[in-house]
Formats: sequence, C-alpha cells, structure tokens
Amino acid sequence: MAIVRSLSPKFEPGASKGTKAHYADTNYQLLGAIMESVTGKSIADNFQEMIFAPLNLKHTYLYDAADRRSDQTPATIYYKEHVFNLPAFFSSKRTDGGIFSTVCENLVFLRAFFDGKLFAPKFFDRMMQRWNAIFFPMQYGYGMMRIKLPRVFSPFQPLPEFIGHSGSTGSFAYYCPKKALYLAGTVNQITAQRRAFQLMIQIAKALE
Repeated sequence: MAIVRSLSPKFEPGASKGTKAHYADTNYQLLGAIMESVTGKSIADNFQEMIFAPLNLKHTYLYDAADRRSDQTPATIYYKEHVFNLPAFFSSKRTDGGIFSTVCENLVFLRAFFDGKLFAPKFFDRMMQRWNAIFFPMQYGYGMMRIKLPRVFSPFQPLPEFIGHSGSTGSFAYYCPKKALYLAGTVNQITAQRRAFQLMIQIAKALE
C-alpha cells in the first residue's frame, strides 16, 4: 500500500465518464487480502475449496516456488528468445494471475464460469453492462476482457465478440457467445500477446 500511495493516478476517478480503464494487479492483490481476512484461510485454500475441488481440477494450483510438487512444472515462457524464469515473481502473483493450469482444465473452468456453476448467472447482468477501452482491440469490464473488432476489419463477415481474459505471458481463455465456443491456450511469449488474439480470430473464421 505504501508503494501504491506513492504512484500518480492514470486519470481522475469519474473523469473518463466510463470510457477508460487501466488494468491494475494491485486491485486483485487487495481483493485477495480481503478474502484471506474474511475467511481466515490462505488464498490457496480458498481457491482449492471454492473452485479447484468442486470442478475436480487436479492439475490447477496456485504457484509457490518454495513448496512445489514434482508434477508441478510450468511450461517454459519466453521473452523474445530468452527464457523467462522468475519463480519468486510468479510466487508473488496470487489473486492477480498466479494460478497455473492445463489447457483442458482451463476449459473446464471457463465453461463452469459462463454456465453459472460457480456463482449465480444473474451477476453477469452487471458484469456485462459496461465495457471501457483499455487498449485496442481490448475492452475491460468487471474482471473480464472483451475483444470486439469494428465491422471495418471484416466488412463481409462480421467477427464475433470474445469475452474472457488474457495473460501477460500470451495465455488466453475466452468464450464466444455467438458460436457457443470456448477457447483456451497460450503462445508462451510475453512479446507476442496479440498473436493469441489473431489465433482466436483465425479459429472463429475457420469454423464458419
């Protein structure tokens, strides 16, 4: 909190009139601290009880470099041609992106999330009400991202919207409501995050 208070705001709250957003991991770190305070349990235990166990996720876990099982070996992540291996950094990413999983189990979670198996579907009404620009072609809402390209990018065949989330390492997990399509994966490259978006669009076009 001391570090955060020393930073300058990106814009005045409310000044953007709901048209601008800035992604901040700090908000998710604060949410995690609130969860631990309210439940009296660690984030790892909360995730296990609320998400991993109910969905029977056997290979999904909160990364901890100091306490890692032999079967918990993350895929290699690259920054250009260099291996991006920062175990202490990943261990510090808790509620803001420290979960490691497989593509198959990521899809299980994605379907459960949008099918209302984790919480009441009525909450989606509020989560879908407002989308603010964060960077093209990405918009941000209540904890979810939306990719919706303008018609000019595909005048003869409108591209459907994707709702979900992307990671800084090139990972992605999105739902395409129009096609009832679930997509998850990673390109394992920090400097090629747009490649993940391009891949999803190519898959959607191929399914036409």
